[in-house]
Amino acid sequence: MALMAGSLIFFASLGVVSSLLGVMWGQFFQYPIFRILLSLFFLASAVATFGGWSVRLPQAVYRLSRSGHLTAFLTGALAGLLSTPCSGPFLGSVLAFAATRPPMESVAIFCAIGVGLAAPLGLLLLYPGLLARISFSGRWAVLLKRWLGVVLLGAALFSSRISFRHGCASWAGWDWC
Repeated sequence: MALMAGSLIFFASLGVVSSLLGVMWGQFFQYPIFRILLSLFFLASAVATFGGWSVRLPQAVYRLSRSGHLTAFLTGALAGLLSTPCSGPFLGSVLAFAATRPPMESVAIFCAIGVGLAAPLGLLLLYPGLLARISFSGRWAVLLKRWLGVVLLGAALFSSRISFRHGCASWAGWDWC
């Protein structure tokens, strides 16, 4: 439930910001600094996935998240953030419609998007026996982790390439691309 709440609150917050500031959902990706920070996040995640390092958080965070609710909540919010560029093309007309509606309706539309993202996880909450059928260890898990690391590395390279192609390189003083 905490993961679903993280997704829902992320999209509700995005709806509030979008309706109050008049900023469209995917517009954040038009800012080079946002794309650079996202690229660095993807790169750091890829390196961590390949075993480059593990993040040690302060002990207070571990005490707060003993039940796992905080971790699940933050995972849901991160899933919302990372789904933005992928789901934007599919939701373009919905988002354009939301931009023309009053703020409360726009926030409700964004909340519906968050619920849609979290719905598959809700299915697993309703039928936890489905998780018992999945083995979380073994060779396949190691291969999946490596494959996801490659995907994260590809996302970092793609995102940084777009940043450099759209003027960020000249902004940073790099005119080689």
